Amino acid sequence: MKIYPVFNGTDVPPYRRPDTPCYILLATTTPPPPSDDNAARPLTPTFTAVILALIRLPLQSTDIVVTVNIPHIPGQQEPLNANVNFEEGNFGSLVEEGMRIRDEILKSLKAKDWGLFGPAEE
Repeated sequence: MKIYPVFNGTDVPPYRRPDTPCYILLATTTPPPPSDDNAARPLTPTFTAVILALIRLPLQSTDIVVTVNIPHIPGQQEPLNANVNFEEGNFGSLVEEGMRIRDEILKSLKAKDWGLFGPAEE
């Protein structure tokens, strides 16, 4: 797995309240190479981009993790001449769409029952 530091808790709009930090991580993972037992299939991704958001809820002594996985299947995503280079911050249209989806999830995420995190402390 390769990890690309994209944002930290101060670069990302916090989850709902300013005292609730949110950390974002972008990583890629690649499937194992094909073997006799595990032959490559036409729709096997060359890698999968993983966007992870960690929302810290210190008052509830817990965290919420949101992930968006974007498999990259050869010939089905970016044009061949696309300048996708994660080290330089050029993520390509699919990963950028995944980031927009992540942002929508974070904006719309709302705890309707805080009891899910255990009894309230007095």
